[in-house]
Amino acid sequence: MTRGGEATTPDWAEVLAGRMEDAERLAAARAALDKLRPREREVFVLCVWSDLSYAAAATALGVPVSTARSRLSRARERLRRLTKVELARRAEPAGRPPASEEGSGRPSPSGQQPVAPPQEER
Repeated sequence: MTRGGEATTPDWAEVLAGRMEDAERLAAARAALDKLRPREREVFVLCVWSDLSYAAAATALGVPVSTARSRLSRARERLRRLTKVELARRAEPAGRPPASEEGSGRPSPSGQQPVAPPQEER
């Protein structure tokens, strides 16, 4: 690239930031995939990753085609939702409870109130 007769160096910061975001989304999707129910994960892997038809996946799983289609639909919906939750969880600062628990005055799922980190003494 040139500008006014001078060679310029491309700025790769945006490309790098985009790749980092892609990697973060991929890691969140992978974590979400691990949380799918086994039957949802099976049909998702067969139809999406292995590119099998609904009929071929249904045969492999020993279920009717309609069952394979409904499982895949549920798997895709859960995967979207779980990925959003995982991305939000990863965006939270370390050591801070998720926003749904913070300041709610209700016990966390473990049954304990969230505890603030100790303050440093001066």
